[in-house]
Amino acid sequence: MFLESGITAVTIDQIVGRAGIAKGSFYRYATGKRELVEQILAPIAEGMPSAYARCRAGLSEADRASLPLVYMRLASDLTDVVRDNPDQTRLYLQECRTPVADDRAPVAALAAEIRTGAIELTALARERGLLQGGPAWLSATVVIGAAEELLLAYLRGEYEADKPEDVQAALVSMVLRGLAV
Repeated sequence: MFLESGITAVTIDQIVGRAGIAKGSFYRYATGKRELVEQILAPIAEGMPSAYARCRAGLSEADRASLPLVYMRLASDLTDVVRDNPDQTRLYLQECRTPVADDRAPVAALAAEIRTGAIELTALARERGLLQGGPAWLSATVVIGAAEELLLAYLRGEYEADKPEDVQAALVSMVLRGLAV
């Protein structure tokens, strides 16, 4: 229902009606819509820190020659999260650029976590002389925006990719060429 109508438009009454359960039963599992959204997004929120940590460790040891491999590993780790949670990912992507409301606070928190992690990784790569360009926040935001737009279009069926790893490789290559030292 959230994918069809958006988080804010869906009511608890609609949720329990579609689920065929009593309203009291809903509250045994979640205190409200906000907690339900947290539960829905939990697999993504739990997968991000380990992907970022592995990338951070790779960047700490990387040189210019191995940098593409570090970012390909990040892309692969993130692809695993998306592949295992396509509907949750699509919900996040559909909602992450809408105004923050209480029931969508978990979406905003996840967006902030993704953005902060990407900025930290970009700053680390810049500090190590592996990337160039403007401020870390700017290039990280551009990359996140492009990747999220492509991913949402793919999850909506607007683009086909026979091999998602080919898309990963092309995106990593384009970004690194643009930010190469």
